[in-house]
Amino acid sequence: MRKKIFSLVLTAILALGSLSACSTESANDISYSKKGTALNTAISITLYGKNDNAEEILKGCYNVIEKYEAMLSRTRQSSDIYIL
Repeated sequence: MRKKIFSLVLTAILALGSLSACSTESANDISYSKKGTALNTAISITLYGKNDNAEEILKGCYNVIEKYEAMLSRTRQSSDIYIL
């Protein structure tokens, strides 16, 4: 009987302990976002996790989008698609 009570108490403690967080902010809670418009639509890019150069990565992503918009836009007069 004593073993049964001990195992129930231990199980309850472990269950409650697993529900509590060890820290208030984990690496997965951190996010970096940038919103804008390109390709005739609203776009949003979000990076998750701790990253020291997140702003540079976001700028690089938008540079790639701008490159494709410059080539493929049907509304920009200088794009390859508009010229066709």
